[in-house]
Amino acid sequence: MFWNIAEKNLIDPLIQIILENKTDVVALAEAGQLDINSLLNALGMKGCQWKSAEVCPGKDIRLLVKKEVTISVHQEEKRFSSYKMFIDNRMCLLHVVHLSSTLHWEESARNDKAVYISQVLRKMEEKLFGKNEYNSMVVGDFNLQPYAGGIAGVYGFNATMSISNAMQRTRKVDGKLKYFYFNPIWKLMGDHKDVQGSYYNDHDQQGKSITQIIYQ
Repeated sequence: MFWNIAEKNLIDPLIQIILENKTDVVALAEAGQLDINSLLNALGMKGCQWKSAEVCPGKDIRLLVKKEVTISVHQEEKRFSSYKMFIDNRMCLLHVVHLSSTLHWEESARNDKAVYISQVLRKMEEKLFGKNEYNSMVVGDFNLQPYAGGIAGVYGFNATMSISNAMQRTRKVDGKLKYFYFNPIWKLMGDHKDVQGSYYNDHDQQGKSITQIIYQ
């Protein structure tokens, strides 16, 4: 589960969500005000043993996991944190991102940042997986629409809404192979009638027939 908690100490709602959904891993953004120890103690009182996976306490991104989950911090930077997680004895890379805000950066700048972060993560995957099949997930607050260049573009995350395309693993661009991510959010946004987020900007400054959603 991922949630941008907007610098709120949301202990009770987090406990409720974790218990109701039988969650194993919780990634949080804007979590600087969250009392992690109180949350872990409260979960323990409910019979759930959890731990915090981190190198830099108090940073923007925090990751909480059940104690039985095998996970370690691989790399942390300002806009993302990466973790090695083992599922059925198979290593998976979990990337948690919190990209530039729509409140302070124009779409072109946010796309540029997404392209940069995607390249950093891709180099990390190349080093860890080599010629083996890639096994990684990216979750978080991208602050971009799923069809924005930084997300769907070949030089960005190259994330496709098509399962059949994603299963092909790669596509060739300018003679180089580009790995796909599969992005399920297109379908989720299309199926829901309401705004997908806490609030949104309905000013059509870019002349696009979309609603610019600001995710929280």
